[in-house]
Amino acid sequence: MKKCSYIIGIMLVLCTLAACAGQKKMGSKTAAFQATVLEVSEQSILIEPDEGFMERDVSDQIRITNIEGLELHVGDTIEIQYNGEIMETYPAQLGEVYNITLLE
Repeated sequence: MKKCSYIIGIMLVLCTLAACAGQKKMGSKTAAFQATVLEVSEQSILIEPDEGFMERDVSDQIRITNIEGLELHVGDTIEIQYNGEIMETYPAQLGEVYNITLLE
């Protein structure tokens, strides 16, 4: 009887740990901010984060990859959704970019 209770206890602990691990994977972090386009090339976009966003406090310029080949122009306002990671380079770079939306 003690062995059965012991095994059930271990199984409950393992199930709880598995559930916690699954929650971490499903709860991915997403951050978003608005920025003004400073420069556009086929490979990258140089932006200036707008005032009031945390990204502006980190760097006044951020370079992101133009993987979608967006046709943006200098002065356009865009919104960027990304994983919240900012690399400490200059200009700064973002981790994984999920979406870029033209606002104007």
